[in-house]
Amino acid sequence: MKKKFKFLLLMVLIIPISVNARTQEEANAILDSFEDTIHLKSIDKADALDDEEWANYSRDTAPLRLYYQRTNKEMFDFLFSENSLMENGINYYNEDNNDDNENVTITVSYTSSEPNNGVSKTIHIVYDEIDETLKNNAKKIIDEIPNEISLKGLNAINYLYHYGEFIFGDSNIKKSGAIFPELKKIIEKHQEYEYEILGDRGGGTPYFMERNIYIGLFKEDVLYGIKEVVIDIDKMILVDKEETGTILSKAENRLKNYYKKDNDFIFDTDDVQELPVNEIKEYTGLNDVYGGVVLNLTIGGNETTISIIETNSEILDKIFVESLDSLTGINVYTECIDVPADSIVKTKDVLDEDYVKKAIQDNNLKLYKAFDIDLEKYSDKTLIKTIEGGLEVYIPTDKGNVGDKVLVYYINEDGEKSDTIDGEIVKVDNQLYVKFVTNHLSTYAIDENVIEQKKTKNPQTGDNLLYLVSLFIISSSILLKNKKA
Repeated sequence: MKKKFKFLLLMVLIIPISVNARTQEEANAILDSFEDTIHLKSIDKADALDDEEWANYSRDTAPLRLYYQRTNKEMFDFLFSENSLMENGINYYNEDNNDDNENVTITVSYTSSEPNNGVSKTIHIVYDEIDETLKNNAKKIIDEIPNEISLKGLNAINYLYHYGEFIFGDSNIKKSGAIFPELKKIIEKHQEYEYEILGDRGGGTPYFMERNIYIGLFKEDVLYGIKEVVIDIDKMILVDKEETGTILSKAENRLKNYYKKDNDFIFDTDDVQELPVNEIKEYTGLNDVYGGVVLNLTIGGNETTISIIETNSEILDKIFVESLDSLTGINVYTECIDVPADSIVKTKDVLDEDYVKKAIQDNNLKLYKAFDIDLEKYSDKTLIKTIEGGLEVYIPTDKGNVGDKVLVYYINEDGEKSDTIDGEIVKVDNQLYVKFVTNHLSTYAIDENVIEQKKTKNPQTGDNLLYLVSLFIISSSILLKNKKA
Protein backbone atom coordinates (compact mmCIF):
# COMPACT_ATOMS: atom_id res chain seq x y z
CA MET A 1 0.00 0.00 0.00
CA LYS A 2 2.59 2.45 -1.27
CA LYS A 3 0.79 5.70 -0.65
CA LYS A 4 -0.54 4.61 2.74
CA PHE A 5 2.52 3.43 4.53
CA LYS A 6 5.18 5.19 2.58
CA PHE A 7 8.58 5.13 4.24
CA LEU A 8 8.79 8.88 4.04
CA LEU A 9 12.55 9.10 4.34
CA LEU A 10 14.95 7.35 2.04
CA MET A 11 16.59 5.79 5.05
CA VAL A 12 14.09 5.82 7.86
CA LEU A 13 16.14 3.84 10.26
CA ILE A 14 19.74 4.93 9.84
CA ILE A 15 21.13 3.57 13.07
CA PRO A 16 24.76 3.19 14.11
CA ILE A 17 25.36 -0.50 13.65
CA SER A 18 27.15 -2.56 16.24
CA VAL A 19 27.38 -6.07 14.86
CA ASN A 20 29.24 -8.96 16.41
CA ALA A 21 31.38 -10.98 14.05
CA ARG A 22 29.20 -11.86 11.07
CA THR A 23 30.52 -13.08 7.78
CA GLN A 24 29.17 -12.12 4.41
CA GLU A 25 27.83 -15.65 4.02
CA GLU A 26 25.91 -15.34 7.27
CA ALA A 27 24.50 -11.99 6.16
CA ASN A 28 23.35 -13.56 2.90
CA ALA A 29 21.72 -16.39 4.85
CA ILE A 30 19.70 -13.81 6.80
CA LEU A 31 18.59 -12.19 3.57
CA ASP A 32 17.54 -15.56 2.19
CA SER A 33 15.10 -15.91 5.08
CA PHE A 34 13.08 -13.01 3.68
CA GLU A 35 10.51 -13.77 1.00
CA ASP A 36 10.97 -12.11 -2.35
CA THR A 37 7.32 -11.00 -2.40
CA ILE A 38 5.00 -10.35 0.53
CA HIS A 39 1.25 -10.25 -0.01
CA LEU A 40 -0.81 -8.25 2.45
CA LYS A 41 -4.56 -8.09 2.13
CA SER A 42 -4.76 -5.03 4.35
CA ILE A 43 -3.41 -3.36 7.42
CA ASP A 44 -6.38 -3.82 9.65
CA LYS A 45 -7.57 -1.95 12.68
CA ALA A 46 -7.08 -4.78 15.13
CA ASP A 47 -3.42 -5.14 14.25
CA ALA A 48 -2.89 -1.40 14.41
CA LEU A 49 -4.52 -0.89 17.79
CA ASP A 50 -3.33 -4.04 19.52
CA ASP A 51 0.31 -3.12 19.05
CA GLU A 52 0.91 -0.24 21.48
CA GLU A 53 4.02 0.92 19.65
CA TRP A 54 2.56 0.45 16.20
CA ALA A 55 1.93 4.12 15.46
CA ASN A 56 5.51 5.06 16.26
CA TYR A 57 6.72 2.59 13.64
CA SER A 58 3.91 3.08 11.16
CA ARG A 59 5.84 5.23 8.76
CA ASP A 60 8.91 3.03 8.58
CA THR A 61 8.35 -0.66 9.20
CA ALA A 62 4.57 -1.14 9.37
CA PRO A 63 4.20 -3.61 6.47
CA LEU A 64 7.03 -5.89 7.60
CA ARG A 65 6.02 -5.68 11.26
CA LEU A 66 2.45 -6.70 10.58
CA TYR A 67 3.36 -9.42 8.11
CA TYR A 68 5.83 -11.19 10.38
CA GLN A 69 3.71 -10.58 13.43
CA ARG A 70 1.05 -12.67 11.68
CA THR A 71 3.19 -15.30 9.97
CA ASN A 72 6.56 -15.78 11.66
CA LYS A 73 6.95 -14.94 15.34
CA GLU A 74 10.64 -15.85 15.38
CA MET A 75 11.40 -13.52 12.48
CA PHE A 76 9.26 -10.83 14.07
CA ASP A 77 11.21 -11.00 17.33
CA PHE A 78 14.51 -10.99 15.46
CA LEU A 79 13.61 -7.86 13.50
CA PHE A 80 11.51 -5.85 15.88
CA SER A 81 12.24 -6.75 19.48
CA GLU A 82 13.72 -3.94 21.53
CA ASN A 83 17.16 -2.88 20.24
CA SER A 84 17.16 -5.68 17.68
CA LEU A 85 17.80 -3.31 14.82
CA MET A 86 20.98 -2.03 16.41
CA GLU A 87 22.09 -5.43 17.62
CA ASN A 88 21.35 -7.25 14.38
CA GLY A 89 22.49 -4.58 11.95
CA ILE A 90 19.32 -4.46 9.83
CA ASN A 91 18.35 -1.33 7.88
CA TYR A 92 15.29 -0.64 5.74
CA TYR A 93 14.51 1.88 3.10
CA ASN A 94 11.72 2.37 0.64
CA GLU A 95 11.92 2.71 -3.12
CA ASP A 96 8.99 4.99 -3.94
CA ASN A 97 7.66 3.50 -7.15
CA ASN A 98 4.87 5.06 -9.16
CA ASP A 99 2.67 2.00 -9.08
CA ASP A 100 0.27 0.30 -6.71
CA ASN A 101 2.94 -1.61 -4.81
CA GLU A 102 6.04 -0.94 -2.78
CA ASN A 103 9.63 -2.17 -2.87
CA VAL A 104 11.40 -2.30 0.47
CA THR A 105 15.13 -2.85 0.46
CA ILE A 106 16.67 -4.59 3.47
CA THR A 107 20.38 -4.30 4.16
CA VAL A 108 22.22 -6.70 6.52
CA SER A 109 25.62 -5.57 7.76
CA TYR A 110 28.60 -7.86 8.22
CA THR A 111 32.13 -7.41 9.54
CA SER A 112 35.16 -7.21 7.30
CA SER A 113 38.34 -5.23 6.88
CA GLU A 114 36.35 -2.62 4.96
CA PRO A 115 33.92 -0.35 6.85
CA ASN A 116 30.16 -0.13 6.17
CA ASN A 117 29.86 -3.47 4.47
CA GLY A 118 26.46 -4.99 3.92
CA VAL A 119 24.40 -7.09 1.56
CA SER A 120 20.96 -6.03 0.37
CA LYS A 121 17.77 -7.53 -0.94
CA THR A 122 14.63 -5.91 -2.26
CA ILE A 123 11.29 -7.28 -1.07
CA HIS A 124 8.30 -6.60 -3.26
CA ILE A 125 5.26 -5.82 -1.08
CA VAL A 126 1.91 -6.27 -2.81
CA TYR A 127 -1.32 -5.07 -1.22
CA ASP A 128 -4.27 -7.12 -2.39
CA GLU A 129 -7.95 -6.12 -2.46
CA ILE A 130 -7.36 -2.49 -1.58
CA ASP A 131 -10.00 0.06 -2.59
CA GLU A 132 -8.03 2.46 -4.76
CA THR A 133 -10.63 5.23 -4.46
CA LEU A 134 -10.53 5.10 -0.68
CA LYS A 135 -6.73 5.04 -0.75
CA ASN A 136 -6.48 8.08 -2.98
CA ASN A 137 -9.15 10.01 -1.06
CA ALA A 138 -7.40 9.24 2.21
CA LYS A 139 -4.21 10.80 0.87
CA LYS A 140 -6.11 14.02 0.07
CA ILE A 141 -7.65 14.07 3.56
CA ILE A 142 -4.24 13.55 5.14
CA ASP A 143 -3.08 16.67 3.34
CA GLU A 144 -6.08 18.61 4.71
CA ILE A 145 -5.39 17.73 8.36
CA PRO A 146 -3.39 20.57 9.97
CA ASN A 147 0.03 19.80 11.37
CA GLU A 148 -1.08 21.27 14.71
CA ILE A 149 -4.48 21.04 16.41
CA SER A 150 -5.58 22.34 19.78
CA LEU A 151 -8.17 22.35 22.54
CA LYS A 152 -7.95 25.22 24.99
CA GLY A 153 -9.64 27.09 27.80
CA LEU A 154 -13.19 26.41 28.89
CA ASN A 155 -13.76 23.91 26.10
CA ALA A 156 -10.87 21.82 27.46
CA ILE A 157 -12.44 22.13 30.92
CA ASN A 158 -15.78 20.95 29.54
CA TYR A 159 -14.07 17.91 28.01
CA LEU A 160 -12.89 17.02 31.52
CA TYR A 161 -16.45 17.43 32.78
CA HIS A 162 -17.71 14.80 30.31
CA TYR A 163 -14.78 12.40 29.88
CA GLY A 164 -12.29 12.88 32.68
CA GLU A 165 -8.55 13.38 32.38
CA PHE A 166 -6.82 13.35 28.99
CA ILE A 167 -5.29 9.86 28.83
CA PHE A 168 -3.55 9.51 25.50
CA GLY A 169 -3.76 6.13 23.88
CA ASP A 170 -6.70 5.24 26.12
CA SER A 171 -10.25 5.02 24.85
CA ASN A 172 -11.42 8.40 26.10
CA ILE A 173 -9.28 10.38 23.69
CA LYS A 174 -8.60 7.69 21.11
CA LYS A 175 -12.27 7.63 20.15
CA SER A 176 -12.87 11.36 20.57
CA GLY A 177 -10.70 12.98 17.95
CA ALA A 178 -13.66 15.25 17.21
CA ILE A 179 -12.97 17.21 20.41
CA PHE A 180 -10.36 19.15 18.42
CA PRO A 181 -12.18 21.79 16.31
CA GLU A 182 -9.69 21.59 13.44
CA LEU A 183 -9.98 17.80 13.23
CA LYS A 184 -13.75 17.89 13.76
CA LYS A 185 -14.18 19.89 10.56
CA ILE A 186 -12.29 17.18 8.66
CA ILE A 187 -14.39 14.43 10.23
CA GLU A 188 -17.63 16.23 9.36
CA LYS A 189 -16.51 16.82 5.79
CA HIS A 190 -15.30 13.25 5.19
CA GLN A 191 -17.65 10.99 7.13
CA GLU A 192 -16.87 7.95 4.99
CA TYR A 193 -13.87 7.19 7.25
CA GLU A 194 -13.43 6.46 10.94
CA TYR A 195 -10.75 8.47 12.71
CA GLU A 196 -8.63 7.04 15.51
CA ILE A 197 -5.89 8.66 17.56
CA LEU A 198 -2.88 6.36 17.82
CA GLY A 199 0.30 6.61 19.85
CA ASP A 200 1.57 9.40 22.08
CA ARG A 201 4.78 11.11 22.91
CA GLY A 202 5.60 14.62 24.03
CA GLY A 203 5.92 16.88 26.99
CA GLY A 204 4.63 20.05 28.55
CA THR A 205 3.05 20.26 31.98
CA PRO A 206 -0.03 18.68 33.56
CA TYR A 207 -2.01 21.81 32.61
CA PHE A 208 -0.24 22.92 29.40
CA MET A 209 0.00 19.68 27.45
CA GLU A 210 1.74 19.11 24.12
CA ARG A 211 1.80 15.74 22.40
CA ASN A 212 2.79 14.18 19.10
CA ILE A 213 0.09 11.77 18.02
CA TYR A 214 -0.93 9.83 14.93
CA ILE A 215 -4.37 10.14 13.37
CA GLY A 216 -5.43 7.02 11.50
CA LEU A 217 -8.12 6.90 8.80
CA PHE A 218 -10.05 3.62 8.79
CA LYS A 219 -12.77 2.18 6.61
CA GLU A 220 -14.32 -1.14 7.60
CA ASP A 221 -11.36 -1.72 9.92
CA VAL A 222 -8.79 -1.18 7.17
CA LEU A 223 -6.27 1.59 7.76
CA TYR A 224 -6.03 3.78 4.65
CA GLY A 225 -3.90 6.64 5.89
CA ILE A 226 -2.06 8.05 8.85
CA LYS A 227 -0.64 11.44 9.78
CA GLU A 228 1.48 12.66 12.65
CA VAL A 229 0.27 15.90 14.23
CA VAL A 230 1.08 18.00 17.27
CA ILE A 231 -1.79 18.54 19.68
CA ASP A 232 -1.88 21.40 22.16
CA ILE A 233 -4.20 21.15 25.18
CA ASP A 234 -4.34 24.05 27.63
CA LYS A 235 -6.47 23.28 30.67
CA MET A 236 -6.98 26.88 31.74
CA ILE A 237 -9.62 29.33 32.92
CA LEU A 238 -9.12 32.88 31.66
CA VAL A 239 -10.37 35.65 33.96
CA ASP A 240 -10.67 39.42 33.57
CA LYS A 241 -7.91 41.32 35.37
CA GLU A 242 -10.28 44.31 35.81
CA GLU A 243 -12.97 42.30 37.59
CA THR A 244 -13.09 42.74 41.35
CA GLY A 245 -12.23 39.81 43.56
CA THR A 246 -9.43 37.27 43.88
CA ILE A 247 -8.23 35.22 40.94
CA LEU A 248 -9.99 32.20 42.46
CA SER A 249 -13.31 33.96 42.99
CA LYS A 250 -13.24 35.23 39.42
CA ALA A 251 -12.63 31.70 38.12
CA GLU A 252 -15.53 30.42 40.25
CA ASN A 253 -17.82 33.06 38.77
CA ARG A 254 -16.85 32.04 35.26
CA LEU A 255 -17.62 28.38 35.91
CA LYS A 256 -20.88 29.24 37.70
CA ASN A 257 -22.14 30.74 34.45
CA TYR A 258 -22.16 27.20 33.05
CA TYR A 259 -22.13 24.67 35.90
CA LYS A 260 -25.04 25.47 38.19
CA LYS A 261 -25.56 22.26 40.16
CA ASP A 262 -24.07 21.76 43.62
CA ASN A 263 -20.66 20.05 43.48
CA ASP A 264 -20.46 20.36 39.70
CA PHE A 265 -16.99 21.76 40.35
CA ILE A 266 -14.76 22.09 43.41
CA PHE A 267 -11.44 23.96 43.63
CA ASP A 268 -8.74 22.56 45.90
CA THR A 269 -7.70 25.78 47.62
CA ASP A 270 -5.24 24.06 49.98
CA ASP A 271 -2.55 23.82 47.34
CA VAL A 272 -2.44 26.86 45.06
CA GLN A 273 0.85 27.70 43.34
CA GLU A 274 1.70 30.86 41.46
CA LEU A 275 2.68 30.57 37.81
CA PRO A 276 5.47 32.71 36.35
CA VAL A 277 4.10 35.06 33.70
CA ASN A 278 6.87 34.15 31.25
CA GLU A 279 5.97 30.45 31.53
CA ILE A 280 2.32 31.21 30.81
CA LYS A 281 3.26 33.22 27.73
CA GLU A 282 5.62 30.52 26.51
CA TYR A 283 3.10 27.69 26.72
CA THR A 284 -0.12 29.49 25.76
CA GLY A 285 1.07 32.06 23.26
CA LEU A 286 -0.87 34.77 25.11
CA ASN A 287 0.73 38.19 25.24
CA ASP A 288 -1.53 40.01 27.71
CA VAL A 289 -0.90 38.05 30.89
CA TYR A 290 -0.99 39.65 34.35
CA GLY A 291 -0.73 36.65 36.64
CA GLY A 292 -1.69 33.03 37.07
CA VAL A 293 -1.99 30.12 39.47
CA VAL A 294 -2.07 26.32 39.30
CA LEU A 295 -4.36 24.14 41.41
CA ASN A 296 -6.45 21.01 41.32
CA LEU A 297 -10.05 21.08 40.11
CA THR A 298 -12.70 18.41 40.48
CA ILE A 299 -15.33 18.86 37.79
CA GLY A 300 -18.14 16.42 37.06
CA GLY A 301 -16.49 14.08 39.56
CA ASN A 302 -13.21 14.08 37.61
CA GLU A 303 -10.05 15.51 39.20
CA THR A 304 -7.38 17.31 37.19
CA THR A 305 -4.76 20.05 37.39
CA ILE A 306 -5.59 23.36 35.75
CA SER A 307 -4.30 26.92 35.50
CA ILE A 308 -6.15 30.18 36.09
CA ILE A 309 -4.81 33.13 34.11
CA GLU A 310 -5.57 36.84 34.42
CA THR A 311 -5.82 38.60 31.08
CA ASN A 312 -7.87 41.19 29.20
CA SER A 313 -11.63 40.83 28.92
CA GLU A 314 -11.47 40.95 25.10
CA ILE A 315 -9.96 37.46 24.87
CA LEU A 316 -12.12 35.67 27.44
CA ASP A 317 -13.47 32.50 25.84
CA LYS A 318 -16.72 30.60 26.25
CA ILE A 319 -17.97 27.05 26.08
CA PHE A 320 -19.65 26.23 22.79
CA VAL A 321 -20.24 23.31 20.46
CA GLU A 322 -20.76 23.75 16.73
CA SER A 323 -21.25 21.14 14.05
CA LEU A 324 -21.94 21.15 10.31
CA ASP A 325 -23.38 18.36 8.19
CA SER A 326 -21.51 18.94 4.94
CA LEU A 327 -24.02 16.84 2.97
CA THR A 328 -27.07 19.00 3.74
CA GLY A 329 -25.40 22.24 4.87
CA ILE A 330 -27.28 22.17 8.18
CA ASN A 331 -25.36 23.72 11.05
CA VAL A 332 -26.06 23.61 14.81
CA TYR A 333 -24.67 25.68 17.67
CA THR A 334 -25.07 25.59 21.43
CA GLU A 335 -23.43 26.91 24.59
CA CYS A 336 -25.04 24.20 26.72
CA ILE A 337 -22.54 22.23 28.83
CA ASP A 338 -24.62 19.07 28.46
CA VAL A 339 -23.40 18.72 24.88
CA PRO A 340 -19.84 17.31 24.67
CA ALA A 341 -17.33 18.95 22.34
CA ASP A 342 -17.15 15.88 20.09
CA SER A 343 -20.87 15.97 19.23
CA ILE A 344 -21.57 15.83 15.50
CA VAL A 345 -24.85 16.69 13.78
CA LYS A 346 -26.37 14.02 11.53
CA THR A 347 -29.21 15.01 9.19
CA LYS A 348 -31.38 13.27 6.63
CA ASP A 349 -33.82 14.68 4.08
CA VAL A 350 -37.21 13.14 4.95
CA LEU A 351 -39.61 15.29 2.93
CA ASP A 352 -40.73 12.22 0.96
CA GLU A 353 -41.00 9.87 3.95
CA ASP A 354 -44.45 8.43 4.72
CA TYR A 355 -44.74 9.92 8.21
CA VAL A 356 -44.00 13.39 6.86
CA LYS A 357 -46.53 12.93 4.06
CA LYS A 358 -49.08 11.94 6.71
CA ALA A 359 -48.41 15.15 8.63
CA ILE A 360 -48.80 17.15 5.40
CA GLN A 361 -52.14 15.54 4.62
CA ASP A 362 -53.58 15.61 8.15
CA ASN A 363 -52.65 19.25 8.75
CA ASN A 364 -53.02 20.61 5.21
CA LEU A 365 -49.39 21.72 5.23
CA LYS A 366 -47.29 23.06 2.39
CA LEU A 367 -43.69 22.24 3.22
CA TYR A 368 -40.48 23.55 1.70
CA LYS A 369 -38.01 21.20 3.43
CA ALA A 370 -38.04 18.51 6.11
CA PHE A 371 -35.07 16.94 7.90
CA ASP A 372 -34.49 14.39 10.61
CA ILE A 373 -31.84 16.01 12.82
CA ASP A 374 -29.73 14.13 15.35
CA LEU A 375 -26.74 15.05 17.48
CA GLU A 376 -24.32 12.17 18.03
CA LYS A 377 -21.41 11.82 20.44
CA TYR A 378 -18.49 10.78 18.27
CA SER A 379 -16.86 8.89 21.13
CA ASP A 380 -19.55 6.25 21.53
CA LYS A 381 -22.14 7.04 18.82
CA THR A 382 -24.89 7.70 21.37
CA LEU A 383 -27.56 10.24 20.45
CA ILE A 384 -28.27 13.44 22.36
CA LYS A 385 -32.00 14.01 22.13
CA THR A 386 -32.58 16.85 24.60
CA ILE A 387 -30.55 20.01 25.17
CA GLU A 388 -31.76 21.95 28.18
CA GLY A 389 -29.87 25.09 27.25
CA GLY A 390 -31.27 25.10 23.72
CA LEU A 391 -29.74 24.36 20.33
CA GLU A 392 -29.63 26.82 17.43
CA VAL A 393 -30.38 25.10 14.11
CA TYR A 394 -29.50 26.67 10.75
CA ILE A 395 -31.08 25.15 7.61
CA PRO A 396 -29.98 26.59 4.23
CA THR A 397 -32.72 28.31 2.21
CA ASP A 398 -33.04 30.29 -1.00
CA LYS A 399 -36.33 31.95 -0.05
CA GLY A 400 -37.09 35.26 1.60
CA ASN A 401 -34.87 38.00 2.99
CA VAL A 402 -33.01 38.60 6.22
CA GLY A 403 -35.49 39.22 9.05
CA ASP A 404 -38.42 37.42 7.41
CA LYS A 405 -40.28 34.87 9.53
CA VAL A 406 -40.88 31.21 8.72
CA LEU A 407 -42.92 28.61 10.58
CA VAL A 408 -41.05 25.45 11.55
CA TYR A 409 -42.97 22.31 12.53
CA TYR A 410 -41.86 19.50 14.82
CA ILE A 411 -43.18 16.20 13.40
CA ASN A 412 -42.96 13.05 15.50
CA GLU A 413 -42.40 9.53 14.21
CA ASP A 414 -46.17 8.90 14.06
CA GLY A 415 -46.61 11.73 11.60
CA GLU A 416 -48.15 14.12 14.11
CA LYS A 417 -47.39 17.85 14.01
CA SER A 418 -46.84 18.27 17.71
CA ASP A 419 -45.24 21.73 17.87
CA THR A 420 -44.79 24.92 15.86
CA ILE A 421 -41.67 27.08 16.24
CA ASP A 422 -41.04 30.59 14.96
CA GLY A 423 -38.08 30.57 12.60
CA GLU A 424 -36.24 33.55 11.18
CA ILE A 425 -34.22 34.04 8.02
CA VAL A 426 -30.63 35.07 8.75
CA LYS A 427 -27.51 35.43 6.65
CA VAL A 428 -24.18 33.83 7.58
CA ASP A 429 -21.19 34.05 5.25
CA ASN A 430 -23.41 35.18 2.35
CA GLN A 431 -25.72 32.17 2.78
CA LEU A 432 -29.37 32.50 3.84
CA TYR A 433 -30.58 30.14 6.59
CA VAL A 434 -33.78 29.44 8.41
CA LYS A 435 -32.74 29.72 12.05
CA PHE A 436 -34.73 28.33 14.96
CA VAL A 437 -34.02 27.23 18.52
CA THR A 438 -35.10 23.92 20.01
CA ASN A 439 -34.31 21.77 23.04
CA HIS A 440 -35.38 18.50 21.44
CA LEU A 441 -33.99 16.88 18.30
CA SER A 442 -36.16 14.96 15.89
CA THR A 443 -37.82 15.81 12.56
CA TYR A 444 -38.33 19.47 11.68
CA ALA A 445 -40.11 20.80 8.60
CA ILE A 446 -40.07 24.31 7.15
CA ASP A 447 -43.27 25.87 5.87
CA GLU A 448 -43.30 26.81 2.20
CA ASN A 449 -44.56 30.33 2.92
CA VAL A 450 -42.26 33.11 4.01
CA ILE A 451 -43.81 35.79 6.21
CA GLU A 452 -42.32 39.01 4.93
CA GLN A 453 -41.55 41.64 7.53
CA LYS A 454 -42.58 45.19 6.70
CA LYS A 455 -39.63 47.50 6.75
CA THR A 456 -39.86 51.16 7.69
CA LYS A 457 -39.39 53.20 4.54
CA ASN A 458 -36.75 55.91 4.89
CA PRO A 459 -37.33 59.14 2.98
CA GLN A 460 -35.35 59.19 -0.23
CA THR A 461 -32.65 61.79 -0.80
CA GLY A 462 -34.73 63.43 -3.55
CA ASP A 463 -37.75 63.63 -1.23
CA ASN A 464 -35.64 65.26 1.47
CA LEU A 465 -34.26 67.80 -0.99
CA LEU A 466 -37.73 68.70 -2.29
CA TYR A 467 -38.96 69.10 1.26
CA LEU A 468 -36.09 71.44 2.17
CA VAL A 469 -36.55 73.55 -0.98
CA SER A 470 -40.28 73.90 -0.28
CA LEU A 471 -39.57 74.85 3.31
CA PHE A 472 -37.06 77.46 2.15
CA ILE A 473 -39.58 79.04 -0.32
CA ILE A 474 -42.32 79.17 2.32
CA SER A 475 -39.98 80.68 4.92
CA SER A 476 -38.70 83.27 2.41
CA SER A 477 -42.25 84.29 1.51
CA ILE A 478 -43.16 84.82 5.16
CA LEU A 479 -40.06 86.90 5.75
CA LEU A 480 -40.76 89.01 2.64
CA LYS A 481 -44.33 89.69 3.72
CA ASN A 482 -43.18 90.70 7.18
CA LYS A 483 -40.60 93.03 5.69
CA LYS A 484 -43.14 94.75 3.43
CA ALA A 485 -45.49 95.14 6.36
